[in-house]
Amino acid sequence: MNLESQKLLKELVDYSDEIVIGKNKQIIITIAAILSGGHILIEDVPGMGKTTLAHTISSLFGLEYNRIQFTSDLMPADILGFKYLDQESGKFTFSKGPIFTNILLADEINRASPKSQSAFLQAMEEREISIEGEDFKLNENFVVIATQNPEDQVGTHPLPESQVDRFSVSFSMGGNTREDERKILLNEVRSTAKKITALLNNDQFNSIKKDISQCQVSDNCFEFILDILTTVREKLGHHISIRAGHDIKKLSRAKAIVDGRDFITPDDILFFAPFVLGHRVSSGEDIELGINKIKSILSQIEAPIRN
Repeated sequence: MNLESQKLLKELVDYSDEIVIGKNKQIIITIAAILSGGHILIEDVPGMGKTTLAHTISSLFGLEYNRIQFTSDLMPADILGFKYLDQESGKFTFSKGPIFTNILLADEINRASPKSQSAFLQAMEEREISIEGEDFKLNENFVVIATQNPEDQVGTHPLPESQVDRFSVSFSMGGNTREDERKILLNEVRSTAKKITALLNNDQFNSIKKDISQCQVSDNCFEFILDILTTVREKLGHHISIRAGHDIKKLSRAKAIVDGRDFITPDDILFFAPFVLGHRVSSGEDIELGINKIKSILSQIEAPIRN
């Protein structure tokens, strides 16, 4: 990994910390997910800084950003786009929906109907959509940051487990300390976030992604990931697909690069495992409860000593 990339990533984290105050952990997770192409699920009540987080980091990366407010009457065409008859040419033309972007904030995704959720999540998985038999590819760096309300709120439709598995990582924003709230009030964060200029260009972004793909994973770390998956399955009785193992690996690689290393450590795996597995074992409970279950299980697994 070159020194320029290290410097850029440090600046990106530091600048994000100045705008999204008191959320360093969430910033690191989001940056790592975007760099590794993983979709993000955030569960929290409104007003906790989810939009500011998504807008800040996508702007610093120099990536195009769109937002969809999910509601009960949202239709698949409102997300994906639709074909219409062009009066001048007499031909059908495709009008792209907001999903054609780099970073898409899907706000309150569990307020949409199951039909709209399904169409959206299929596009997430395949990174392409099909409209009337014609395929349209999404951006190669397409990442979804979806938010959902806690499931005890009225008017929500829980995501099926098969669809939840398409999110690489999940977390909650959490509350703010009194000191953080003081900084937010003083800094006028919302107006600051609108003035952000990109720190990376497209070539730099792709160069960092290449570094991540070449980040070393030792045999011990591979075995540690497998130990975690096996233990979670045995302890909780949940089906955990190998997709979760891939997510732990790629996110750990991204964190290593953000930290200035070209190899992952057991600590990288321990950092990400709760956020990769928490939503996969929550079974209708708050995601934070699932994350805490995983943390408890991890405390019972012996981590390998790095070679």
